[in-house]
Amino acid sequence: MKTLIKKIIVFLTGFVFLACEDDSLPDCVKGKVIGYERCSNVTLIKVISGDLKGDLISSFGRTFENVVQYPNVPSSQIFPPIIVGNDSIVFFNYRYFNKDKDEYPVDDDFCNGNTGPFEIPTIIITNYSTSNCPLSHEK
Repeated sequence: MKTLIKKIIVFLTGFVFLACEDDSLPDCVKGKVIGYERCSNVTLIKVISGDLKGDLISSFGRTFENVVQYPNVPSSQIFPPIIVGNDSIVFFNYRYFNKDKDEYPVDDDFCNGNTGPFEIPTIIITNYSTSNCPLSHEK
């Protein structure tokens, strides 16, 4: 009887720890790549679904809701040009931009008084897919 109780306790303890493992994984976000903003050197992504919240912007002569930005730097470039230019749907995992850890070069040669960095959430995409939610992993 004691052996059975010990086995049940071990099983329940293991089950609790394994069940909590997914809680630490970032949510998958579905987004639409709406374009590249040269002055800020970012790819703009409209969040379609997921827990990530963006902000309202006006760009490319249109207004977009729920938009986040992704810096285009050599160490974190993730989307091939074909995705950026075609209003593509992407599924991705992310983390928030960390100014102490991540690069974010702005190209001042292309900036003027009418453009500049957007005051919207900046993210780093850690994994993406064009067909379904990717398995999560940190880059």
